[in-house]
Amino acid sequence: MLPVRIAPPVLLLTAFFTGMVLDSFMDTPGMHSLAITTIAYIRIFYFKATLSKEQLETLKQPDIAGTSIQWYLVYVSLFTFMHHSILFFAEAFTFTEFLSTLYRIILSTAVTIIIIMAIHLLFYRVRE
Repeated sequence: MLPVRIAPPVLLLTAFFTGMVLDSFMDTPGMHSLAITTIAYIRIFYFKATLSKEQLETLKQPDIAGTSIQWYLVYVSLFTFMHHSILFFAEAFTFTEFLSTLYRIILSTAVTIIIIMAIHLLFYRVRE
């Protein structure tokens, strides 16, 4: 996870270049860059809206230790759903197969959330 207090231009450039690397290896022209950069942009406002001023100043990473499991689960779920929505609709580039695309989004989001939460809970260490 990227730090909460990362400068917005650095965050957006990091997201864009991460997307470009994925696009170059997966032969998806700009789709990952679009999804990841959009999520990075929304992330800036989401943190300002959902975290207290104290948390914004002291929190290093968005994780369970600095917030709560409910906040973290909503954060992971919301951003995973938005990422998959942008990615799959950019891939389909049409709304004619809306229901099948929505089914792919929901199924992929559910599997991804389960994997993210399992990894986070398995490798999560209590900070003292």
